[in-house]
Amino acid sequence: MPNKSSYVAGITELSDQHAGQLVISRSRRSLSTVVDEETDLLNTYTGRYNCLDPVGSAVWRHLQEPVSYTDLLTKLLEEYDVTAAQCSTDLCTLLEQLRAEQLIELVILPQQKTAAAGR
Repeated sequence: MPNKSSYVAGITELSDQHAGQLVISRSRRSLSTVVDEETDLLNTYTGRYNCLDPVGSAVWRHLQEPVSYTDLLTKLLEEYDVTAAQCSTDLCTLLEQLRAEQLIELVILPQQKTAAAGR
C-alpha cells in the first residue's frame, strides 16, 4: 500500500493545474452499497470499511464512470447551493480521503493540442 508521501501531488494541486485533464474513477478494489442516503464502501484489498454521508454519496454516484475533475465539480455545483470555491475545497478534501483509502484512482490525460498550436 503506497503511503501519502509517495504521491506526486495532492488533489488540490492537481485540480488547480490539470482540472480538465484530471480524471477520477472508482478503484476496482472498491465495493459499495447504498443504505438510506449513505454509501458504505469496502476496499476489498485492505478490508477497510468507510461510510459516506449524503453529499459524499452524491460524489460516489457521479464516479460510476470515470469523470474529469471539472465535470464532477460542475455536477455538484448544479446539485448544491454552494460557492465554487467551497465546493472545490470540500471536493478535494473528500477525494484525498478516498485516494488515501485506495478507493479511487486518478489519471492525468495528456493535454490535447489544438490545430492552431500545431502550425
